[in-house]
Amino acid sequence: MGNTFCKGDKIDDEKLAIHKAIEADIRLDKKRERKRLKILLLGSADSGKSTLNKQMRIIHNNGFNETEALNYSFMIKQNVIDSLHHHALAIKKFDFDIPGQENELYQDFLKNHSALGDADDDEQKQKVDLFMSFTIFKKLYSEKHQFYVPDNTGYLLENIERITGHHYTPTPQDIVQARASTLGVHEIAFDFKNFTIRLIDVGGQKSERRKWLHSFEGVTAVLFITSLCGFDQVLEEDPSINRLDDSLELFKNILNNQFLMKSNVILFMNKTDLFTKKLEFVQLHDYHPMYTGKNEFKPCSEYIEQLFLRDIPSEGRQVYSHFTNATDTENINVMFAAACDIILQNNLSQAGMQ
Repeated sequence: MGNTFCKGDKIDDEKLAIHKAIEADIRLDKKRERKRLKILLLGSADSGKSTLNKQMRIIHNNGFNETEALNYSFMIKQNVIDSLHHHALAIKKFDFDIPGQENELYQDFLKNHSALGDADDDEQKQKVDLFMSFTIFKKLYSEKHQFYVPDNTGYLLENIERITGHHYTPTPQDIVQARASTLGVHEIAFDFKNFTIRLIDVGGQKSERRKWLHSFEGVTAVLFITSLCGFDQVLEEDPSINRLDDSLELFKNILNNQFLMKSNVILFMNKTDLFTKKLEFVQLHDYHPMYTGKNEFKPCSEYIEQLFLRDIPSEGRQVYSHFTNATDTENINVMFAAACDIILQNNLSQAGMQ
């Protein structure tokens, strides 16, 4: 019986050792998990989410390789064509008289701009330069007409010679300025102050939002991006809906989503640079009659900020808001680091580690 007792004792010791090893693995996994922060980028289409995502790759993940840069070069040239298409739409809207020698190419940019994007570089450059030299194109600016163009238009036109030139290779800032709809889910991971950040970008179009639910599990924080410039714009997929109104409704839904109740919420009021320029020509009061202050950046931006913050649930949930310019690498680096510091602080508090 002594031998039997010793054997049983040995088995118990082995079981205890296995149990302790499992517990140690669980503790290690929990410790590692606390070091992983899942941040979900949410917001309406064209708010600047993907721009921020690209900035994080540039700042933390060594940017983009040659193949990716080549793909972006095609995208940026297509952005030029798309922008000129919107100029053609404005010319039609204002019913300009079209000189005979300008009509054929104007019609191409108005109705066949997709085909222009498929032209070779030399032909594309020739047509872009010629259209921009037309009297009808210049008239849009000389008479200070107000019309919609994509947000990256100013940057593209300022750099048009370089972008349409031979052997064009996009700079990091060109890639940041490149515009394309986000489809599906895109994730990058990088280290920040001994933590691993998983930054997840999902499409902002209405048709993409049904896919968001699959990304809601285990979210440490929601980084909600809104464009300050959206107050006088409508959704591309539904022109009956104002962009700012859509963003406000979406933000309210996020705040009340049961799967995100324990997640930190950071609000980035984006495109401060474009908003400042827009206020020189567009009155916020015309689109939000309740606003009666000066048409200047500080009071207008604070008014829009309060439109978002008023929807915070009464339980005392905090939302941290920042004014940002996602195309400015230095600005977004500082603002994102500040947001992450808040997330880390709150995450440690919730884990009882302070």
